[in-house]
Amino acid sequence: MPESDYRSERLFRQLSQIERTARVGVLQLSVPDGAVWWSGGVQELLGLPAGTKAGWPALRQALGEPGVATLCAAAAAALKTQQELDIDLPLAGPREAPAWMRICGRVSLVGAATEANAIIQDVSERRLIASQINQATAAERQRLLSDLHDNLGQVLASAGLLAAAHEREVRASAPALAASAQQLVSVMGESQRLCRDLSHELMEDFREGLARVLERLAARTALTGISCSFHCSGGDAQGLSEVQCREMFRIAQEAVTNALKHASCRRIEIALTLEAGSGELAVLDDGVGIDLGAMVEGLGMRTMRYRAARIGTTVSVAPGESGGTRVWLSVPRV
Repeated sequence: MPESDYRSERLFRQLSQIERTARVGVLQLSVPDGAVWWSGGVQELLGLPAGTKAGWPALRQALGEPGVATLCAAAAAALKTQQELDIDLPLAGPREAPAWMRICGRVSLVGAATEANAIIQDVSERRLIASQINQATAAERQRLLSDLHDNLGQVLASAGLLAAAHEREVRASAPALAASAQQLVSVMGESQRLCRDLSHELMEDFREGLARVLERLAARTALTGISCSFHCSGGDAQGLSEVQCREMFRIAQEAVTNALKHASCRRIEIALTLEAGSGELAVLDDGVGIDLGAMVEGLGMRTMRYRAARIGTTVSVAPGESGGTRVWLSVPRV
């Protein structure tokens, strides 16, 4: 064997050993049905038999049809928004414990095909820890709800009644102070409303479906005087977990809040599209647009990115096709 071939083979074995130790691999593919290549570590990561040939049939065997559909949709979205591909996908088939793969990398247009050069990494342990954190968060949310409803809510209700009684006495005995007494009643009423609204938001358990919760968000937003509509297409949210639904709702809520505060818009649209392999959420407004550079470090943007990362995806914030701002994300239906 020539010295150069020997060195190449030795280097390849070393890289394969590093991949197996770090539980990572290199994946190159052309969407939707072009060439597929992967390094030696990918086959083991995907749980495929030794000697399995790299290709779309093997990917479908490992990820299932919904997973492949979601991967293709995510690659197309990354190309459209000029961002990197970054998505978590579960492996298909019965397993003792859920197995999740993170696929991240660059996407480019080569001819008519979308090509992705990505790293694939086993994130099953990270997902397990995240699930445990979510369960703890849900328990803490329920405790907070109980405290708000049973304790603070009752205190504010009693204080509101006392303020109303005080206002009536002041109006009769000291008319000059009636305005400030009425202001106190108004402040107590606003405090009760905020407590009640927060309690109701924490109570959302999505038993009626993500679409119904987003519909209520649009209805509440319309009460501000800004036109807000909601559209849902593609069926129901079956296949989206409660955590996915909750984080998608919070991202929509943050996007709507940002539009109301900063966009000077007249109309907001919330759209939910449920496809075979994914659920897509978009919030659009017709406002003044955004400074993308300024938004990157903003608290609202960091919050949306964090929530998107918790459900294995990324959020895109970009100018709308007809002006304004478009917030978009896609999550896999598991």
